Amino acid sequence: MVVDDTGSMYGMDYEALMTADSEDALYSEVNPGGSVDMRVPFLVGEDTRITQAHMTGVWDGGQFVVVDFDEAV
Repeated sequence: MVVDDTGSMYGMDYEALMTADSEDALYSEVNPGGSVDMRVPFLVGEDTRITQAHMTGVWDGGQFVVVDFDEAV
């Protein structure tokens, strides 16, 4: 479950594959405190589907602590 800064909650589609660009993944490993971009399908609300959302996660100790939704297709 992801909660944005407005308090809206988003449920992740766990059957979908989460992928990250290899350069972003490498950057996050060698530079904790940096950022990584991912593309992952999300289910939003009831009977509403965003097929792909762009989010940025702040890397800290191997966990995402901040998630910002920039765009949805």
